[in-house]
Amino acid sequence: KQLTPRSRAAVADLAARGTVVALASGRMYRHCMAPQVEALGLATPCICYNGAVILDPTNGQILSERPIAPELVTPVIDFAAARGLTLNLYRDDVLYIQRPTRWSELYVARTGAQPVFREDLYDWFRGSASTKMLLLDEPAEIEVLLREWQARVDGQLYVTISDPEYLEFMDPSATKGWALRRLCEHLGIDPAESAAFGDARNDLPLLEAAGYAVAMANARPELQAVADEIAPSNDEDGVAQVLERWLD
Repeated sequence: KQLTPRSRAAVADLAARGTVVALASGRMYRHCMAPQVEALGLATPCICYNGAVILDPTNGQILSERPIAPELVTPVIDFAAARGLTLNLYRDDVLYIQRPTRWSELYVARTGAQPVFREDLYDWFRGSASTKMLLLDEPAEIEVLLREWQARVDGQLYVTISDPEYLEFMDPSATKGWALRRLCEHLGIDPAESAAFGDARNDLPLLEAAGYAVAMANARPELQAVADEIAPSNDEDGVAQVLERWLD
């Protein structure tokens, strides 16, 4: 997911007029969000890892971090090892994967991430906290795994789907919605004065927390149900169309 030139221009215009603009993503900062932040010239802290990290791009300072506790990381590692699934583990803004697979290649191609491969990863990482975890598989299987893991963890982890092939695990408090409220507090902004755009399942807490919620036309029904406005789809530069209207 990349900002189009039209969207970049609209966001830059909005920021130039004094509006506080922040990016929120499920992705890591290094390699993935950093190029977008730099291209836009943004100095506002950004929400990374689905809300597990809020980072100041001007100095790299982490303003908030909610990693997954080690005792909750181990069962997911054991599950991935037993099923032979590709598992992304994150620590200190570094992505670790056990070995290259077609799923790791897909993830790298989509995000620009530069993983560190370690054959001994699971033994090496066991007992450590992880910023988030991400399992990759076919979309139909990811839907099955979502229901299985939501029942298994019973609220001890926040489990969601971002892209159809990604099952993401975070600390229960690490949502984009929680991070938006925390960022607003840091900036001295009333969350009721905020606006947010979203299209994926992991964007639902963000839209619920924002004062004005915009769901894309390609968004899932549950996002459109909580939205104040439905924008044209991502393929139609929907974010840019809404921002351009606001800027008129």
